Amino acid sequence: MMRLPWGNPQVLPVPEALYIATCESARVFGMGEQIGILAPGYLADLILIDLTGVHHQSNHNIPANLIYSMRSGDVNTVIVDGKIIMRERQILTVDKAEVISNVQAIVKRFT
Repeated sequence: MMRLPWGNPQVLPVPEALYIATCESARVFGMGEQIGILAPGYLADLILIDLTGVHHQSNHNIPANLIYSMRSGDVNTVIVDGKIIMRERQILTVDKAEVISNVQAIVKRFT
């Protein structure tokens, strides 16, 4: 992230980066009273992540791992507004075969 161009992780400290990604982003979108923190009355979208990958070792600073090492493939489960939409990296709300079939039909029209 910000440490790369300057070689200094303190240019944007981890706590500040997490604040920007959560609370500040919610405020920018005009939703600071609805999202951005885990608190009663706020909407919550959550991800469960797998920190066992080599790129997360050593696991001594999980917030820093989230900022500097996180990959999309580390997301194991996604919960949106209380509904599990992906569990164990399997999307539960989309029929993969149907999507592939639809894409193939569209591609066929253009070839």
